[in-house]
Amino acid sequence: DIYGSRTPIPRMNRTSPSPNSYSCKNSGCNNKGKKPVVIFLTGGAWIIGYRMWGTLLGRALAPFGILVIVPDYRNFPAVNISQMVDDVDKSIDWVFNNVEEYGGDKEKIVLVGQSA
Repeated sequence: DIYGSRTPIPRMNRTSPSPNSYSCKNSGCNNKGKKPVVIFLTGGAWIIGYRMWGTLLGRALAPFGILVIVPDYRNFPAVNISQMVDDVDKSIDWVFNNVEEYGGDKEKIVLVGQSA
């Protein structure tokens, strides 16, 4: 899932860090208006991970002009650990190859994970 691809980059009007007060200068996007990107890999002990758990992070960061991508991966026992790692690797590769189509800056990508 991709959060924030249709969210306009907010403009700086005040000094408070509210969602409506961030500009490209403060949120990290470049002069072309591309958004910084967070890839969030959810945990779940490789057994119960589910990408929709990243919805809260996407909803929290999108108003600040940050594009959040939450890939899914197959879990045990359907696949083994090497296949899960391969799913994650392919997801990250996809982001680097496609993120600009969604308004993201492939030069400003952060990988975030939780648990597994």
